[in-house]
Amino acid sequence: MAGDTSTQAEPAADAEWTFVGRMPSVTQGWKLYISASARDFAAALQAGRSVLDVHGAPFKFASDMNVLRRLNAGLCGYSQIGKSIVVYLDTEVNAQELVRDLKLALEDFRGSNLRPPFAHPIGGGYPLSFRYGAFSGLEVVLHDRTIPDERSRRQDLSALPALPFADALEVEEADHAMNRFLLSYPVFEVLGQAGKGGVYAALDIASPVFREVIVKIGRRHGNLLPDGRDGMDLVAHEHWFYLAVKDLGLAPHMPTLVDYAEFAGAAALVMERLEGVTLLGRQIEGSLQTEHISRALELLDEFHAAGFIVGDAKLANFIETPDGLLKAIDFESAAPVTDLLSRQQHASFLFADSALLERPRLWEKLHFLYSVMHGSGGHSDEANARIVDLDAMLDRGRDLRPIEEYARELARELCLRDAFRVA
Repeated sequence: MAGDTSTQAEPAADAEWTFVGRMPSVTQGWKLYISASARDFAAALQAGRSVLDVHGAPFKFASDMNVLRRLNAGLCGYSQIGKSIVVYLDTEVNAQELVRDLKLALEDFRGSNLRPPFAHPIGGGYPLSFRYGAFSGLEVVLHDRTIPDERSRRQDLSALPALPFADALEVEEADHAMNRFLLSYPVFEVLGQAGKGGVYAALDIASPVFREVIVKIGRRHGNLLPDGRDGMDLVAHEHWFYLAVKDLGLAPHMPTLVDYAEFAGAAALVMERLEGVTLLGRQIEGSLQTEHISRALELLDEFHAAGFIVGDAKLANFIETPDGLLKAIDFESAAPVTDLLSRQQHASFLFADSALLERPRLWEKLHFLYSVMHGSGGHSDEANARIVDLDAMLDRGRDLRPIEEYARELARELCLRDAFRVA
């Protein structure tokens, strides 16, 4: 925390957070979270800070957009999603008046579904939520007992000190239609969650035989991408892709679509759960073979021949089934070959040479081969780290394992075959 007692003190900073204001006068208490996507963060911070400064409330916020994206993607821990701005409500802050003023200041941001998973919402659609915890450290003292500051479940408010802004809470309407839909697919495992939604393993109880499925939830106004798309847009787009390729002979190369529905706050896509190991899993366990790479490229040829690109072709999005088949998964960024605008919207890596966008088939294969050369360490949420210099990729000659050398040589061969090489 900045040591200055002035509410206008210059912020202090560390690698992830910028701190503003005085030190809290107590070591634990209620914390208020203001959630914001990358698109809205600057405006929400400006609106919230104008109120926080007036009330003298100490707070911290994500130091830069890369940190914010990591938070909202769940890369800093699932419980940290949506904690864009953290306010410490110590005894020197009139919490009731502060929350009232914040609601007025954040009126334009109502309707956001980007929420810290285990915090209580203020309600009314405001991007405000709260929980009780330590202002530093991982323990709190309650009823003369020192206990862990549990961040893995929502707290029982009756067991905590009185909420100082209880009168400011509003009703949070449940999406009953979505809840009824999900009762048909009870979840038994969380595969991944982020601000935009989540991916879950579930059971299809309507199936006459035992069947596991994948349920993908995309939230409306959850974490928004810079171009304005949210999780609901991405899941709806993936559903569009399934319908677009329905009669093009690609069914053997992808999971079977089971169900789809849209609700007020989210879209839900249900697919068969494929057994097997992703090619990224093969690479991690050391069993990735040149045959896997060649088969993946052949699979991309099948999609290209049908007039589509997968969009985010990488090791993690190909799975080898127990009977030896290779299938593609995850089509949130799939697009027609002719769709220049969609080509790199959601890809893991972005090539610096924009001329590649005019050669979509080559672009997608190079994208996949780059994932082979860099594996699990090749993806980063930081924009600059995602930019690929094609010459550097093709000329990289040191510290290459055999499978990476094979991918590099294939990339060179593809560029030569397509008469394309960055000068």
